[in-house]
Order: sequence, then C-alpha cells, then structure tokens
Amino acid sequence: MTTSPEKRRSWIYEVPLPPVHQLREVLNAVQPGQPFSTDLFKGFDAPVIASTLKLWLLELDPPLVVYESWDDFRKIYPIVGSKTEGEVTEEQRIQNVCAALQKLPRVHLYVMDALIKHLNKLVIFYLRATPLLTGVHG
Repeated sequence: MTTSPEKRRSWIYEVPLPPVHQLREVLNAVQPGQPFSTDLFKGFDAPVIASTLKLWLLELDPPLVVYESWDDFRKIYPIVGSKTEGEVTEEQRIQNVCAALQKLPRVHLYVMDALIKHLNKLVIFYLRATPLLTGVHG
C-alpha cells in the first residue's frame, strides 16, 4: 500500500465480518508473548486488517479507558452549552489529561501510545498528500 488514498480507504471500507473473524482467529492462535509473523497477514487485504484492529479495540475487556477512569477522561472535555465551557485553562486541561493517564494500567498506555502515533502519522501523511482538499499545507 503506497498511496495516501489507499491507506485512508483501508480504514473506512465496510468489510464483511467473515474475513475479519477469520483473521482474528489466526491471530488468536499465536501463543501469548510470541511475535506476529508477517506471513499471517498475507492472505488478507488492508481493509480486513484495519477492520480486525477496530474489532479488537471494540472488544477489549477492559477497554483502553477502564471504567474506573471514565469520569477522569470526561473532565477533559467541557460539556457543550454548560456554564463551565471555555472556563478551563489550557494548563488545567493538561493537568486533567495527566491525572487521567496516570490512573491507566501501563499496557493500556502502550496501546494508546502506539495507536495515537499511528493515527497521527496517517493524518499527517494524508494532509500532505491532499492539501487542496483540506486547505491544510504540511
């Protein structure tokens, strides 16, 4: 996959569930602690791989933001239309983010870090490849 539109489409295609479940079963067969061989993915196209990742994220139990931390993460974003909207300073918002992240299990932080870095790279790559469509020049 070499072009930005191909990468972007792999995340937005609707993929039938059977190939997604098939890949999930292939990945679940790998013993814990063992690396995933690239050969495991050879029979699957990019949209199936992306959909499998999305399904995995949806099925995490507990989710990336554990239930006990939900209120901490809700504090980060003001409720639209509330009196406190716009009253939170940038410094307070950063403190709220730090407090919420510190309460997460370390493995959740690693997964969030990897996911956010990947999505950030995709967005930057996409914006640079299509500046006229977005009005943003990277």
